[in-house]
Amino acid sequence: MSKIRVYKLAKELGISNKELIEELHGLGIDATNHMSSLSDEERAMVVELLSPETDLNSERDVENDNYDNIDMKKVKVGNTLSVSELAEILEDQPNNLIVKLMSKGIMASINQEVPF
Repeated sequence: MSKIRVYKLAKELGISNKELIEELHGLGIDATNHMSSLSDEERAMVVELLSPETDLNSERDVENDNYDNIDMKKVKVGNTLSVSELAEILEDQPNNLIVKLMSKGIMASINQEVPF
């Protein structure tokens, strides 16, 4: 298993080291500085979410999404919740929720409030 340094990945993605480290913290990945190493899995997740070729704001055809295997439940929430509070309500890990939010174009850290 090979590893990549944060500064090399930041250069690949065309963002600053500081920006990448902040995004990594938001994903729950421990990176203290530009010399920290990332595993192949962490690298793949970050590249998929932050790659300039990926248009996170593009609209997609919701009718073709397969929701048959998803357990849906209704919850009442206020105007805003933090990511960690929402993850607790949804009975999911905050890191998983952050990844889902990022795939929807919402950049949020674990303590950041998400408007509804």
